[in-house]
Amino acid sequence: MYALGSSTINAIDSVPGLFISDIATTRSPETLAKHGISHILSVTGRLEFPVSPDVTQAMGIQVLHLDIEDNPYEDLLMSLDGLCAWLDNALKASRGRSGVLVHCIQGISRSGAVVIAYMMRAHNIGFYDALHMAQRSRSVIHPNSGFSDQLRLWEQLGYTIFEEMGQHDGQDGTPRVKQQCVDWKASRGILLSKEAEARQEHTRKAMLDLFIHFRGQEVEEYGPSSRYHCSTKNYMF
Repeated sequence: MYALGSSTINAIDSVPGLFISDIATTRSPETLAKHGISHILSVTGRLEFPVSPDVTQAMGIQVLHLDIEDNPYEDLLMSLDGLCAWLDNALKASRGRSGVLVHCIQGISRSGAVVIAYMMRAHNIGFYDALHMAQRSRSVIHPNSGFSDQLRLWEQLGYTIFEEMGQHDGQDGTPRVKQQCVDWKASRGILLSKEAEARQEHTRKAMLDLFIHFRGQEVEEYGPSSRYHCSTKNYMF
């Protein structure tokens, strides 16, 4: 169990409407209201998931939870297309009238990595430029070594793990993963437990669904307090 101190939340200057914070912010209705938060992306482990349904439902906040540990061996890369698609839609839906919050436990590694990945794609910039830009908004942002390696690969892949839309899609419209990404995953040599493999596979499918759902679509607006959990069977649209 984590002790909740005073919340720290920072606006990402280069992406209007995007915020990053620690875990405490999600438990503070006053802070969420002050910054007009309408969407929350929670990048935390299953047991760490802190967003209170009582708070989000009362405030009409839409929530996406990515179940991931702050571990260099975690596969964040497979989720980045889906997360960026969700953030794109959330920021466009807010139309500058509200805010989109990305958080983890301390607002340092996991949420920092996601914000950096989004900035890289949004501004067509490299990892180090995005890292320094993000740190100007929140100085403590520092993805762990494994996430940093994956963000450098994200740059090499052109900010997507998938082949260009339409050219290599399967018969069911599923985009094909770039060979460089496949080779990277095969070269990692990481042995996972059956439970961890099942969790990663569920997350991979959920993120793929998210990416397919949003690509090429107009902004989609959901009803108040919608919740999407990439770690459970409750993940749905």
